[in-house]
Amino acid sequence: MIGVSGWPSEVLASTVGPSSPQPEVVVDSAAIAPTVVTASTSGNTRRRALRGVRFSMPRLSHDRAVRDSLSAMRALVAVLLVAACKDKPAERPPPAAVTSAPVKTASDARGIAARCLYACLTLDDTPLDQAPAAYAKACRKPWPYAADDCAALRYARTCIDASYGRVFARREWIDRFSHTAWYQPRASFAPTDLSPIAAANARALETAEAACRATIPAVTAADRGLAQTWFTRLTSAHPQTIEGVFTDPAGLHRELEGLVFDDAAQLTYQELPVKGRRTIVVEHLRRSGGGIDADRGLKLSFVDDELTGVGW
Repeated sequence: MIGVSGWPSEVLASTVGPSSPQPEVVVDSAAIAPTVVTASTSGNTRRRALRGVRFSMPRLSHDRAVRDSLSAMRALVAVLLVAACKDKPAERPPPAAVTSAPVKTASDARGIAARCLYACLTLDDTPLDQAPAAYAKACRKPWPYAADDCAALRYARTCIDASYGRVFARREWIDRFSHTAWYQPRASFAPTDLSPIAAANARALETAEAACRATIPAVTAADRGLAQTWFTRLTSAHPQTIEGVFTDPAGLHRELEGLVFDDAAQLTYQELPVKGRRTIVVEHLRRSGGGIDADRGLKLSFVDDELTGVGW
Protein backbone atom coordinates (compact mmCIF):
# COMPACT_ATOMS: atom_id res chain seq x y z
CA MET A 1 0.00 0.00 0.00
CA ILE A 2 1.39 3.39 -0.97
CA GLY A 3 -0.03 6.89 -0.90
CA VAL A 4 -0.73 8.78 -4.08
CA SER A 5 0.62 12.27 -4.26
CA GLY A 6 -1.99 14.79 -5.17
CA TRP A 7 -5.00 12.47 -4.38
CA PRO A 8 -7.16 14.32 -1.93
CA SER A 9 -8.00 12.40 1.24
CA GLU A 10 -11.63 13.57 1.14
CA VAL A 11 -12.10 11.77 -2.15
CA LEU A 12 -11.04 8.50 -0.60
CA ALA A 13 -13.26 9.11 2.45
CA SER A 14 -16.30 9.85 0.32
CA THR A 15 -15.66 6.77 -1.77
CA VAL A 16 -15.22 4.07 0.86
CA GLY A 17 -16.35 5.69 4.10
CA PRO A 18 -14.44 6.09 7.30
CA SER A 19 -15.25 2.62 8.59
CA SER A 20 -14.80 0.76 5.29
CA PRO A 21 -11.68 -1.20 4.38
CA GLN A 22 -9.05 1.03 2.80
CA PRO A 23 -8.60 0.45 -0.94
CA GLU A 24 -5.57 -1.32 -2.27
CA VAL A 25 -3.84 0.92 -4.75
CA VAL A 26 -1.44 -0.52 -7.31
CA VAL A 27 0.55 2.11 -9.13
CA ASP A 28 2.35 1.78 -12.40
CA SER A 29 4.88 4.59 -11.94
CA ALA A 30 5.97 4.49 -15.51
CA ALA A 31 2.51 5.29 -16.73
CA ILE A 32 1.72 8.14 -14.37
CA ALA A 33 1.03 11.30 -16.24
CA PRO A 34 1.05 14.75 -14.79
CA THR A 35 -2.20 15.94 -13.30
CA VAL A 36 -4.04 18.16 -15.67
CA VAL A 37 -6.37 20.67 -14.17
CA THR A 38 -8.83 22.57 -16.27
CA ALA A 39 -10.88 25.27 -14.61
CA SER A 40 -13.74 27.14 -16.15
CA THR A 41 -13.91 30.84 -15.97
CA SER A 42 -16.49 30.49 -13.21
CA GLY A 43 -14.12 28.40 -11.09
CA ASN A 44 -16.76 25.68 -10.56
CA THR A 45 -15.27 22.91 -12.68
CA ARG A 46 -12.21 20.86 -11.85
CA ARG A 47 -10.94 17.85 -13.67
CA ARG A 48 -8.20 15.55 -12.59
CA ALA A 49 -6.89 12.85 -14.82
CA LEU A 50 -4.76 10.00 -13.75
CA ARG A 51 -3.39 7.46 -16.09
CA GLY A 52 -1.87 4.18 -15.09
CA VAL A 53 -3.48 4.07 -11.64
CA ARG A 54 -5.26 0.77 -11.14
CA PHE A 55 -7.61 0.30 -8.14
CA SER A 56 -8.40 -3.06 -6.63
CA MET A 57 -11.29 -2.62 -4.12
CA PRO A 58 -12.13 -5.55 -1.80
CA ARG A 59 -15.81 -6.63 -1.82
CA LEU A 60 -17.77 -4.82 0.85
CA SER A 61 -19.98 -7.43 2.56
CA HIS A 62 -20.42 -5.72 5.90
CA ASP A 63 -23.92 -4.30 5.21
CA ARG A 64 -25.16 -7.58 3.77
CA ALA A 65 -23.94 -9.47 6.84
CA VAL A 66 -25.86 -7.05 9.06
CA ARG A 67 -29.01 -7.50 7.01
CA ASP A 68 -28.64 -11.28 7.13
CA SER A 69 -28.23 -11.17 10.93
CA LEU A 70 -31.35 -9.04 11.35
CA SER A 71 -33.35 -11.40 9.15
CA ALA A 72 -32.20 -14.37 11.22
CA MET A 73 -33.19 -12.62 14.45
CA ARG A 74 -36.66 -11.80 13.10
CA ALA A 75 -37.14 -15.42 12.08
CA LEU A 76 -36.10 -16.60 15.56
CA VAL A 77 -38.52 -14.20 17.27
CA ALA A 78 -41.34 -15.39 15.00
CA VAL A 79 -40.60 -19.03 15.89
CA LEU A 80 -40.62 -18.22 19.62
CA LEU A 81 -43.93 -16.37 19.36
CA VAL A 82 -45.55 -19.24 17.53
CA ALA A 83 -44.29 -21.69 20.14
CA ALA A 84 -45.56 -19.50 22.98
CA CYS A 85 -49.03 -19.24 21.46
CA LYS A 86 -49.11 -22.98 20.85
CA ASP A 87 -48.30 -23.77 24.49
CA LYS A 88 -50.75 -21.20 25.93
CA PRO A 89 -53.57 -22.99 27.78
CA ALA A 90 -57.04 -22.58 26.42
CA GLU A 91 -59.14 -19.89 28.11
CA ARG A 92 -61.56 -21.17 30.70
CA PRO A 93 -65.22 -21.03 29.77
CA PRO A 94 -67.43 -18.67 31.81
CA PRO A 95 -68.86 -20.18 35.00
CA ALA A 96 -72.12 -21.98 34.66
CA ALA A 97 -75.23 -20.14 35.74
CA VAL A 98 -76.43 -20.88 39.25
CA THR A 99 -79.23 -23.42 39.17
CA SER A 100 -82.03 -24.05 41.58
CA ALA A 101 -80.65 -27.48 42.47
CA PRO A 102 -80.67 -28.19 46.24
CA VAL A 103 -77.49 -27.41 48.14
CA LYS A 104 -76.57 -30.56 50.01
CA THR A 105 -74.20 -28.85 52.41
CA ALA A 106 -73.94 -25.21 53.30
CA SER A 107 -70.18 -25.18 52.75
CA ASP A 108 -70.56 -26.19 49.11
CA ALA A 109 -71.48 -22.68 48.06
CA ARG A 110 -70.03 -20.60 50.90
CA GLY A 111 -66.81 -18.70 50.35
CA ILE A 112 -64.68 -17.13 53.04
CA ALA A 113 -66.24 -13.70 52.38
CA ALA A 114 -69.76 -14.99 53.06
CA ARG A 115 -68.58 -16.84 56.17
CA CYS A 116 -66.94 -13.73 57.58
CA LEU A 117 -70.08 -11.71 56.95
CA TYR A 118 -72.40 -14.42 58.31
CA ALA A 119 -70.47 -16.23 61.01
CA CYS A 120 -73.23 -18.83 61.39
CA LEU A 121 -72.17 -20.40 58.05
CA THR A 122 -69.02 -21.58 59.82
CA LEU A 123 -71.20 -23.95 61.85
CA ASP A 124 -71.85 -26.23 58.88
CA ASP A 125 -68.46 -27.94 59.08
CA THR A 126 -66.87 -26.63 62.30
CA PRO A 127 -67.90 -27.88 65.77
CA LEU A 128 -69.41 -25.18 67.97
CA ASP A 129 -66.62 -25.35 70.55
CA GLN A 130 -64.00 -24.78 67.81
CA ALA A 131 -65.94 -22.22 65.78
CA PRO A 132 -64.96 -19.05 67.73
CA ALA A 133 -61.22 -19.66 67.31
CA ALA A 134 -61.56 -20.74 63.67
CA TYR A 135 -63.69 -17.72 62.83
CA ALA A 136 -61.34 -15.29 64.60
CA LYS A 137 -58.34 -16.73 62.75
CA ALA A 138 -59.97 -16.66 59.31
CA CYS A 139 -61.84 -13.35 59.59
CA ARG A 140 -59.80 -11.47 62.20
CA LYS A 141 -62.80 -10.48 64.27
CA PRO A 142 -64.50 -11.94 67.34
CA TRP A 143 -67.18 -14.60 67.30
CA PRO A 144 -70.53 -12.75 67.46
CA TYR A 145 -72.61 -15.32 69.36
CA ALA A 146 -71.92 -14.94 73.06
CA ALA A 147 -73.30 -17.44 75.54
CA ASP A 148 -75.24 -14.72 77.37
CA ASP A 149 -76.84 -13.30 74.21
CA CYS A 150 -79.99 -15.37 73.91
CA ALA A 151 -81.23 -13.70 70.73
CA ALA A 152 -77.86 -14.22 69.00
CA LEU A 153 -77.85 -17.91 69.93
CA ARG A 154 -81.31 -18.32 68.49
CA TYR A 155 -80.30 -16.52 65.32
CA ALA A 156 -77.24 -18.76 64.86
CA ARG A 157 -79.37 -21.88 65.26
CA THR A 158 -81.96 -20.63 62.78
CA CYS A 159 -79.24 -19.58 60.34
CA ILE A 160 -78.02 -23.15 60.11
CA ASP A 161 -81.44 -24.22 58.85
CA ALA A 162 -81.55 -21.22 56.50
CA SER A 163 -78.26 -22.20 54.92
CA TYR A 164 -79.85 -25.52 53.91
CA GLY A 165 -82.93 -23.86 52.43
CA ARG A 166 -85.53 -24.04 55.17
CA VAL A 167 -88.70 -22.13 54.24
CA PHE A 168 -89.76 -19.77 57.02
CA ALA A 169 -93.25 -18.54 57.87
CA ARG A 170 -92.06 -16.25 60.64
CA ARG A 171 -91.66 -12.71 59.34
CA GLU A 172 -88.51 -12.10 61.37
CA TRP A 173 -86.54 -14.82 59.60
CA ILE A 174 -87.91 -14.02 56.17
CA ASP A 175 -86.72 -10.44 56.54
CA ARG A 176 -83.31 -11.44 57.87
CA PHE A 177 -82.40 -14.11 55.32
CA SER A 178 -84.26 -13.29 52.11
CA HIS A 179 -81.82 -10.51 51.16
CA THR A 180 -78.73 -12.74 51.38
CA ALA A 181 -77.19 -14.26 48.25
CA TRP A 182 -76.77 -17.70 49.81
CA TYR A 183 -80.33 -18.28 51.07
CA GLN A 184 -82.18 -20.52 48.62
CA PRO A 185 -85.48 -21.71 50.14
CA ARG A 186 -86.49 -25.26 49.20
CA ALA A 187 -89.90 -26.76 49.71
CA SER A 188 -88.24 -30.16 50.13
CA PHE A 189 -86.11 -29.07 53.10
CA ALA A 190 -85.94 -31.54 55.96
CA PRO A 191 -83.86 -31.46 59.17
CA THR A 192 -82.10 -34.60 57.95
CA ASP A 193 -80.51 -32.50 55.19
CA LEU A 194 -78.10 -31.02 57.71
CA SER A 195 -74.58 -32.37 57.86
CA PRO A 196 -73.73 -34.30 61.06
CA ILE A 197 -71.66 -31.38 62.36
CA ALA A 198 -74.38 -28.83 61.51
CA ALA A 199 -77.05 -30.93 63.22
CA ALA A 200 -74.91 -31.33 66.35
CA ASN A 201 -74.27 -27.57 66.42
CA ALA A 202 -78.00 -26.82 66.11
CA ARG A 203 -78.76 -29.03 69.12
CA ALA A 204 -75.93 -27.44 71.13
CA LEU A 205 -77.18 -23.93 70.31
CA GLU A 206 -80.72 -24.85 71.35
CA THR A 207 -79.42 -26.06 74.70
CA ALA A 208 -77.29 -22.93 75.14
CA GLU A 209 -80.24 -20.68 74.30
CA ALA A 210 -82.44 -22.42 76.86
CA ALA A 211 -79.74 -22.00 79.50
CA CYS A 212 -79.38 -18.34 78.57
CA ARG A 213 -83.11 -17.65 78.78
CA ALA A 214 -83.26 -19.33 82.16
CA THR A 215 -81.23 -16.40 83.50
CA ILE A 216 -83.68 -13.80 82.17
CA PRO A 217 -86.52 -12.92 84.52
CA ALA A 218 -90.13 -13.19 83.51
CA VAL A 219 -91.79 -10.08 82.12
CA THR A 220 -93.22 -8.05 84.95
CA ALA A 221 -96.93 -7.28 85.15
CA ALA A 222 -96.09 -3.58 84.70
CA ASP A 223 -94.20 -4.24 81.44
CA ARG A 224 -96.96 -6.53 80.19
CA GLY A 225 -99.48 -3.76 80.74
CA LEU A 226 -97.16 -1.25 79.05
CA ALA A 227 -96.75 -3.51 75.99
CA GLN A 228 -100.50 -4.06 75.73
CA THR A 229 -101.19 -0.32 75.98
CA TRP A 230 -98.78 0.52 73.17
CA PHE A 231 -100.10 -2.34 71.05
CA THR A 232 -103.59 -0.89 71.35
CA ARG A 233 -102.34 2.53 70.33
CA LEU A 234 -100.52 1.15 67.29
CA THR A 235 -103.53 -0.81 66.10
CA SER A 236 -106.12 1.90 66.69
CA ALA A 237 -107.78 3.64 63.78
CA HIS A 238 -105.71 6.73 64.49
CA PRO A 239 -102.33 5.69 65.97
CA GLN A 240 -100.77 7.98 68.51
CA THR A 241 -97.96 10.30 67.49
CA ILE A 242 -94.92 8.14 66.77
CA GLU A 243 -92.79 10.39 64.55
CA GLY A 244 -89.08 9.74 64.89
CA VAL A 245 -89.69 6.10 65.76
CA PHE A 246 -91.32 4.76 62.60
CA THR A 247 -90.80 5.80 59.01
CA ASP A 248 -94.12 4.32 57.91
CA PRO A 249 -96.77 4.42 60.69
CA ALA A 250 -99.53 3.57 58.22
CA GLY A 251 -97.63 0.51 57.03
CA LEU A 252 -97.08 -0.60 60.60
CA HIS A 253 -100.79 -0.19 61.25
CA ARG A 254 -101.57 -2.47 58.29
CA GLU A 255 -99.09 -5.09 59.56
CA LEU A 256 -100.82 -5.24 62.94
CA GLU A 257 -104.35 -5.11 61.61
CA GLY A 258 -106.41 -8.14 62.63
CA LEU A 259 -104.16 -9.13 65.55
CA VAL A 260 -105.44 -9.08 69.15
CA PHE A 261 -103.32 -8.75 72.28
CA ASP A 262 -105.03 -10.76 75.07
CA ASP A 263 -104.22 -13.27 77.78
CA ALA A 264 -103.08 -15.82 75.18
CA ALA A 265 -100.12 -13.60 74.22
CA GLN A 266 -96.76 -14.82 75.47
CA LEU A 267 -94.24 -12.18 76.49
CA THR A 268 -90.50 -12.57 77.09
CA TYR A 269 -87.59 -10.23 77.41
CA GLN A 270 -85.21 -10.55 74.47
CA GLU A 271 -82.28 -10.00 76.80
CA LEU A 272 -81.66 -8.88 80.35
CA PRO A 273 -83.13 -5.40 80.95
CA VAL A 274 -80.36 -2.86 81.53
CA LYS A 275 -80.99 0.57 83.04
CA GLY A 276 -84.56 0.86 81.87
CA ARG A 277 -83.79 -0.44 78.37
CA ARG A 278 -85.55 -3.63 77.39
CA THR A 279 -87.08 -5.31 74.39
CA ILE A 280 -90.24 -7.31 74.94
CA VAL A 281 -91.07 -10.04 72.44
CA VAL A 282 -94.82 -10.58 72.07
CA GLU A 283 -95.77 -13.94 70.55
CA HIS A 284 -98.94 -15.98 69.99
CA LEU A 285 -101.10 -12.99 69.24
CA ARG A 286 -104.68 -14.00 68.53
CA ARG A 287 -106.26 -13.23 65.17
CA SER A 288 -109.57 -11.42 65.24
CA GLY A 289 -111.08 -14.08 63.00
CA GLY A 290 -109.90 -16.90 65.24
CA GLY A 291 -106.69 -18.81 65.69
CA ILE A 292 -103.27 -17.88 66.97
CA ASP A 293 -100.55 -16.20 64.93
CA ALA A 294 -97.55 -18.30 65.86
CA ASP A 295 -95.45 -17.09 62.93
CA ARG A 296 -94.73 -13.62 64.23
CA GLY A 297 -92.83 -12.27 67.17
CA LEU A 298 -93.59 -8.60 67.65
CA LYS A 299 -90.70 -6.78 69.33
CA LEU A 300 -91.41 -3.67 71.36
CA SER A 301 -88.35 -1.78 72.58
CA PHE A 302 -88.63 0.62 75.49
CA VAL A 303 -86.54 3.12 77.41
CA ASP A 304 -88.36 3.45 80.68
CA ASP A 305 -91.99 3.86 79.59
CA GLU A 306 -91.35 5.31 76.13
CA LEU A 307 -91.59 3.13 73.01
CA THR A 308 -88.40 3.46 70.94
CA GLY A 309 -88.76 0.75 68.33
CA VAL A 310 -90.96 -1.90 66.81
CA GLY A 311 -89.90 -4.92 64.79
CA TRP A 312 -90.71 -8.50 63.98
